[in-house]
Amino acid sequence: MRFDTVLQLALLPAFAAADFHIDTLRNTAISSGSGQTVWTSTVACPSNYWNCKCLTTGDRTGKVDGGLGDSVFSIKSGFCGMGKLNFYKNGNKFLMYKDGGDGSVIGTCELNNGDAGKQCGITGGNSIITGGYVCYTYVCN
Repeated sequence: MRFDTVLQLALLPAFAAADFHIDTLRNTAISSGSGQTVWTSTVACPSNYWNCKCLTTGDRTGKVDGGLGDSVFSIKSGFCGMGKLNFYKNGNKFLMYKDGGDGSVIGTCELNNGDAGKQCGITGGNSIITGGYVCYTYVCN
């Protein structure tokens, strides 16, 4: 077996398990009187901390600039100790790059309908995941 093949096999586990999720949430809260305020948000959460605390309160949350319906979006610096991460649509998935990096793809994100429908309570209302992606990389390991 060649060394480069052994190296590729050794690196495979880094991409084999889901590293983090990026989800769009529909948030609803009761406003003054009987009115409701509705807004959407898109957040990233590590797979090993994918819970309502991350999704709705900002605990270990990646702040997403843009949305999953866009062809390009980013996660602000600080998510899992990383600098800014950029995402570019490629077919039905997103390719992930380090901002200012060497142009190498550091991960992929694939559609994940399994997250849809999860509900989290927020002050005066709730949040429901309407769609998301799961990302395979080393970023949050």
